[in-house]
Amino acid sequence: MPEMVTSLQKKAVALPSAAGNFQTKHLDVWCSAASSWMNMPEWQKGGDFSLRREDFEGKDCYIGLDLGSKSDMTAKVLLFPQEGEDGKPRYTVFSDFYLPRNAVQNSVNSQYQGWADQGQIHVTEGAMTDYNVVEEDIRDDLSRYNVLGIVYDPWHATQLINDLDDSGAPLVECSVVVANMSSPMKSLEALVLDHRLAHEANPVMDWMMSNVVSRVDAKDNIFPRKERYEQKIDGPVALILALFGAESGDDEYADFEGSPSGTFLSW
Repeated sequence: MPEMVTSLQKKAVALPSAAGNFQTKHLDVWCSAASSWMNMPEWQKGGDFSLRREDFEGKDCYIGLDLGSKSDMTAKVLLFPQEGEDGKPRYTVFSDFYLPRNAVQNSVNSQYQGWADQGQIHVTEGAMTDYNVVEEDIRDDLSRYNVLGIVYDPWHATQLINDLDDSGAPLVECSVVVANMSSPMKSLEALVLDHRLAHEANPVMDWMMSNVVSRVDAKDNIFPRKERYEQKIDGPVALILALFGAESGDDEYADFEGSPSGTFLSW
């Protein structure tokens, strides 16, 4: 029993999502329902400013898409799977964020304007996010990479996904619910801790990743949440969606490669 508790303690130190469960069950410490999710020092170790998208042209790719309301943040993530020298999977991540100009100018987050000036946020004109800009960027991705799936949360996505129906890429509907999110979230934790996930050190994604909290249910499932409205988590959700697609395996996609029209899948 002491050995088991020690093992669980080590897991709790490494995985913030396990900390609350360990403290409650084994130390009789009552924790708040929400606990910090990502180990941010380890996440930041995966940041690599030298990464360039052009180096991945023609490579296999999964796109994760989390569309906010027309006046809120939209996130698109490109996830490139590779096999490491040890035979284990590795991933490289690039992120894009979209906001309407009015939201940037009127946001309580003073960092938005700086990120927009640096090109870290794509600003569309007016009070509403122009989904045509998002669609154009996705079509550009489809022309540059071997996109195996566009994995999207159906909330707010109906029109954009319908417009992409002729893209030829598998369109994978994945609702943001515990049953879909828990496994790829846990995989993402493990990938970060094992230094098998590299990202471009996008400051918007870093900020969003630090905002993610998780709630652990009775079956140790976890789900991404935020404590306050202004703490956006769209980027991490899009990354989890892309990882969901990658982990679903090639079999689900094999029948649709080369299809003349988009194919809708749902889990």
